[in-house]
Amino acid sequence: EVGSPSVGNTAVVQGASVQNVLTGNRLPSTPETSGYGSLVYDFQIGGFDASARADLYWVATQWRAANNERRTPGHETVDLRLQLTRDDYRLSFYVENATDEIIVYELTNNGYQYGRARSWGVELHYGL
Repeated sequence: EVGSPSVGNTAVVQGASVQNVLTGNRLPSTPETSGYGSLVYDFQIGGFDASARADLYWVATQWRAANNERRTPGHETVDLRLQLTRDDYRLSFYVENATDEIIVYELTNNGYQYGRARSWGVELHYGL
């Protein structure tokens, strides 16, 4: 429930009062633009079916409060994966946030909240 425009610069959202909410403010945590793209290359190597994949995520600058006073920077991340398959086995090697981009999600009273740092792993799957 949001207060009517006649309330001025104060809106009531679910019983809480929010100051300096003006008509035309961006909604919190909603970037104006964002994007995603991926590339996949399938090939054979050493008797395995292989697949190399790269995923790119892009998020523009966005506001973290309804009054548009706390802005968080945009970010780009790249995730990489190499998957090898043979018979009922699947082996994957991956790196998430390969460029180790610093992702700031929000500034709270406890400080900044960050997204995931570079991480990597190995997965082994066996299907019956």
